[in-house]
Amino acid sequence: MLNFFKENKNYIIFFVILTVIFAVLFFIIKNDIYRLLSFIVYSVVGTLSFKFFSTAKAINTVKKGDINENKK
Repeated sequence: MLNFFKENKNYIIFFVILTVIFAVLFFIIKNDIYRLLSFIVYSVVGTLSFKFFSTAKAINTVKKGDINENKK
């Protein structure tokens, strides 16, 4: 579990900041339609950012693997 947090530290920090921003917006906004829209935007941004971080992590892993093979 601790290893998961070490590997995904940047994503977790980003997601916590994103959650705080949208939680504040949710309490500021009084109109239900805009609350729903803000929640949808939050969900989409969270999903896309997770895919972005996963892809970036996979690319870094591949690059590290190539470097290690070249050293041999």
